[in-house]
Amino acid sequence: MSAMERLQILHSGEVISGTAYEMSKQYIECIGQQLPVDWEGETAGMFATHLAVGLERMLKGEPLTELPPMVRSEAGQLKKEAELARNALSALDGAEKLTPSEEEILFLATYLAVLRHKKG
Repeated sequence: MSAMERLQILHSGEVISGTAYEMSKQYIECIGQQLPVDWEGETAGMFATHLAVGLERMLKGEPLTELPPMVRSEAGQLKKEAELARNALSALDGAEKLTPSEEEILFLATYLAVLRHKKG
């Protein structure tokens, strides 16, 4: 299932708000301009789900506060991906409403690293 199909299901099922839905689409568009990603693949669909739910958490002021130590260790080495994740969040319409934690940034960075190396 593609990234956009996942977002549509989450939105129509009222799992995410209209704001998180629109922000997710903008984020994917921003990332797509910087990374060659196959947004039709299953990995991209999983990323879209985690992105949208993460944006919903951030909009509610409830960002991730913990990552498993192994994930944190690996993600901490992804400087370029973390910068890309942070910049893409900052570029969103309504970014001032978000409360991204370092854990949210690292989680997104981990996915971006996977998407960078995998098409589909």
